[in-house]
Amino acid sequence: MAAGVLHAIRRAGLRCPDDVSVVGFDDFQIASSVWPPLTTVRTPTREIGRMAAEKLIGFSETDEDEAPAREAAPATSPALVVRDSTGPAPR
Repeated sequence: MAAGVLHAIRRAGLRCPDDVSVVGFDDFQIASSVWPPLTTVRTPTREIGRMAAEKLIGFSETDEDEAPAREAAPATSPALVVRDSTGPAPR
């Protein structure tokens, strides 16, 4: 979606990041391939998937009559990957 936004900005005669800053999400491979390279929030999807799989395996190993214990979800840390699609606010 954010790559499409970059395209729409150019078509509108605007410049990124001079006129508009754009931030994407998930840091897909295309983020570093578009122009300008896209600032994104990187989420630890592999880590989240691993934790979900461990949780599911743990549920399948519990006794049917035993309710699984509720635990706080472990924290995962997203990271901001700053590239060229963001800049200071226009004056």
